[in-house]
Amino acid sequence: TIFHNVTLEINVLPFVLPPPILDYAFYYEGKLNDSDQPVIDSGLKSEKQMKAELEDMVAHGLNNATVLHKVDKDLTQWGKDWLRLKKILDIRKEVGWGNQPLLYLDWAVSFKDNLDIYKEKIRQIRSIAKENGIDELYIYGVDERQGDELAALKPLYQSVHEAGAKN
Repeated sequence: TIFHNVTLEINVLPFVLPPPILDYAFYYEGKLNDSDQPVIDSGLKSEKQMKAELEDMVAHGLNNATVLHKVDKDLTQWGKDWLRLKKILDIRKEVGWGNQPLLYLDWAVSFKDNLDIYKEKIRQIRSIAKENGIDELYIYGVDERQGDELAALKPLYQSVHEAGAKN
């Protein structure tokens, strides 16, 4: 192998590019862990790890990412779940995404078999988003469905719309 040294001269121009006219978001599956201890895992993240990953996204020109947050099937645990969502939104504020639309991943659609609980879950998410200055909420639901399977999801999608959110 032959190595060659190459000398480059770089002229860095003194201007900052304006913000993009399009939204650039990332399908992010990082899920906030209930511990401050770092985790070596593609999904679970400590607050510090999640913030570092979101900061990296910002540095690369992204202005939003999906939020993977699940609520416990045991409703008595929801207080802890909502606190975790609030922490995620705090991290998003810290990196500059405070008012960006909340792109909430719910492809498992927890409580899809109990419309009343599903509606309450969506109302809670919407309420927490509003409390944090987020006006737009998108619920990422079940995808790649068609025919009767898709039609069966209509009550869920209507519930999202009734709560003032979008699918």
